[in-house]
Amino acid sequence: IEKTESEGWLYILSKQEIDKGEWISVLDEFTDSHTLDQKFNFWFTKFPFIYKIAKYLPEYVAGLHAATRIPPQNVSQITVPAQDVNRDGSGLTRPPSVEKDFGLSIHFVLTEIARLKQIENTGFHKLCYLPKQSVRKIMIQLGCSDIAPEQYSSNDSAIIYEFVASHIGDDKASFDNYFSIPFMMIEENEQMKSMIIQ
Repeated sequence: IEKTESEGWLYILSKQEIDKGEWISVLDEFTDSHTLDQKFNFWFTKFPFIYKIAKYLPEYVAGLHAATRIPPQNVSQITVPAQDVNRDGSGLTRPPSVEKDFGLSIHFVLTEIARLKQIENTGFHKLCYLPKQSVRKIMIQLGCSDIAPEQYSSNDSAIIYEFVASHIGDDKASFDNYFSIPFMMIEENEQMKSMIIQ
């Protein structure tokens, strides 16, 4: 972030109105200034994704607003707008899929939205669990049998939420909007894990 700000790139990338020439100039400047140091190459592989988000940002935001009113059944309805039934008859357009671009990190985004209390509908909470492999494994050890330990599914967050809610209730299943963090802490602490998982 500091690099993009110091070079003046952040201003271009965050402008509401996209100037394609300016975006190409960012690529040119980056390419020409990194003939030896490839420290930031990984981040620039994300350039097409950043452009996609910037170009269709109003459409993605509108989809998120719709999702907070009528919570989707799984996260694909957010990351793959073509599958979002909330857009049917709503006048909302269907921007390109960002499912592969976000991957699991979409759950980070949704968790932050919930943590900042930007949504009133708690039905949205079932999409906020981060179903990373370690969390999936500990949930299986706790008795959640509807998820796979090795393969992530867009339904995993909802399955985990419903499993937790079935044991402690919907009012506590968000863990005060920390969602999967308690389980990540358990996974990292062998003593705690042995006390909880018999």
